[in-house]
Amino acid sequence: DGTTIRSSVRRLLPPPRYFSAFTKMEGQASAAAPAAPAAACASGEEMLKLQRWAVVGRASNDIVQKLLMKLKGNGKDVLHVDPYSNGEGGVPTALTQAVDVVDLCAKPSMGEEVVKACVTLGVNNVFIQPGACNENILAACKGAGITSHEGCVLREMVGGPNLH
Repeated sequence: DGTTIRSSVRRLLPPPRYFSAFTKMEGQASAAAPAAPAAACASGEEMLKLQRWAVVGRASNDIVQKLLMKLKGNGKDVLHVDPYSNGEGGVPTALTQAVDVVDLCAKPSMGEEVVKACVTLGVNNVFIQPGACNENILAACKGAGITSHEGCVLREMVGGPNLH
């Protein structure tokens, strides 16, 4: 069936470019346990200093693309998660590995599901882009001990490409 063919082809293809930093980290840590997510930060400013990021949002969204470029341009290891896609092109549809910061750039109802994944994976920091927040997300973060910050990475992160 088509699903089996797609899965088989995907296994044969090299990993997409945006996985390279994570693949390298996993390869380096083969003898030891993978790095644990960063501890909860005290502020959004502290989050911006962390290394491993996941940007959650639609691939066709210009802001998501700018966020990916901005973070990569600042030397961050970046994973793109597109919960709206069907997984084609190797872009994961769900957060499945721990990172230091999750950057939400998706509708709030989708963000609520992402926060649940953060709890499961032990992610302690969620950066919430304008329009991606609601009270349920903030309450879930607070209840789980996750630091949340409402702001814009494009405006708050110094250095790298100027994309806002």
